[in-house]
Amino acid sequence: AVRVGSVASGFSGVLLDLLPAFRAAYPSVLPLVYEMEAVPQLEALGQGTIDIGFLRSSAPHPGVRLWPLRSEPLVAALPEDHPLARAERVPLAALAGEPFALFPRADAPEAFDAIIGACDRAGFAPDVVYEASNDHTLVALVASGLAVSLVPSSTSNLRIPGARYRPVDPTEPAATMSAALPATRAARPAVNLLELARSRSGAETVVAPAPR
Repeated sequence: AVRVGSVASGFSGVLLDLLPAFRAAYPSVLPLVYEMEAVPQLEALGQGTIDIGFLRSSAPHPGVRLWPLRSEPLVAALPEDHPLARAERVPLAALAGEPFALFPRADAPEAFDAIIGACDRAGFAPDVVYEASNDHTLVALVASGLAVSLVPSSTSNLRIPGARYRPVDPTEPAATMSAALPATRAARPAVNLLELARSRSGAETVVAPAPR
């Protein structure tokens, strides 16, 4: 088995076709997938409770090595009856004064800072009235009409009735989705999954930790 940590939107993004390809290439290896945010993944990698993580982070972390896979733009998540939900593109400045739902910064600092930075460049600080521990809960809060949010574009694959996603203007990048392994003695199945993820993202060569 290979123990895989991933942010929720990773299931509908990078892992959506990666896991079937991995199973086809390594049918004897069962992926055990756990939903968790970036910081818990980094802690789990250090503790040896997962073998590989997929998270939005590119900053150095002790005992962990990161491989950037792709960068995604931010999109607005809106209640379906919100006036901006029918806009072709949502001006970021139009979200000033709206109640926001976001995840705690402690769970994913880089992704959180990307959202706050985008709002700051648009001239406002988001009024965060709800915190959600995962993407599903965050989008559910939006779908219920309680708040709006800014999320990485892959989150838009989470189809929750009542929520709509729209591109924002100007286009703003979210934090980069990366794969993460222990810096030393990574498990062979995790290295194989990393190599497959990197090849599918356009990177040809992986210099991975020595497998155990």
